[in-house]
Amino acid sequence: MTGQENNLFSFDTEETWMNTADFHQSFVDEEQEILFIHFSKLGNKLAREVLAWRNHPEVRRWMYNKDVISEEDHFEFLEQLPRQRHRYYWLVKEGDKDLGVIDLSNCAGGESEWGFYLNPKYIGGGKALRLFHHALHFFFRKIRLNKVYGYVACENNNSLLLNELFDMKLAALMPKQHNGVIHWYAKYELNRGEFLTRGVNLSEVRRKLIGSQSVLRRKRREIRLRQLLIQAFGRPGFPWREQSDENSTLEGFEPSTNSIQLSHFCRLLKEDFDIKLDIQRLLTYRTFSDLLNSLEK
Repeated sequence: MTGQENNLFSFDTEETWMNTADFHQSFVDEEQEILFIHFSKLGNKLAREVLAWRNHPEVRRWMYNKDVISEEDHFEFLEQLPRQRHRYYWLVKEGDKDLGVIDLSNCAGGESEWGFYLNPKYIGGGKALRLFHHALHFFFRKIRLNKVYGYVACENNNSLLLNELFDMKLAALMPKQHNGVIHWYAKYELNRGEFLTRGVNLSEVRRKLIGSQSVLRRKRREIRLRQLLIQAFGRPGFPWREQSDENSTLEGFEPSTNSIQLSHFCRLLKEDFDIKLDIQRLLTYRTFSDLLNSLEK
């Protein structure tokens, strides 16, 4: 305990989701000994530690706002946070370990966007699995949201794989602009019914991570293939095929005038997957899955 978790609310078994006006508080999962400390309850020491995590290069590189946040702005944000009605932040504490931060934004009608970042000291140590697990458990079993969704940068391999391991559904791929640069994001979502029906738990996720190497290999190839498409064409789909119509080409994309991009993509496939394709062969693939399946052979 840190001394800042006064007015803790335990998990219960009610079926209706909590009113968002009640989100600005700290919670405890007594069964798993997990604390969700609301940012307004952080002492100065913890508040500064959280700011240091957020400003760590390996954390902020994946944020929408990649700028370093000043201490003045941070404490001003913490002061006004309890008056917010659509944004909520918690420090997740497991035993004596401060795992990281989870947040909700754009909350409406039992649905919310969510995000997280890991305490940098735990990056690469497997704690991201635990933070992700505790977050979903909190969202669906404690505050009982109906649906959560989040956006992951298409370059963020670890976060993309986490979403896949926890059976989050890939709902869309979309561009977002930051400082004049387009970045592509994968939108993942999960609803409460699916979460409860599947009974996704940490042990099963670990077994999937350790035991299903063929599944993970395909997921990693899928992630990498989309990255190569973005690298070559500036988008994660086939530019010579419309997503909605496999028999039509995108307006403005002509293989003859875009041969440099196509050749570059062929070279990338050779370097990453050791698959040799010429442009004509490449253009015979009508869907992303068709090309992905060819990488399995």
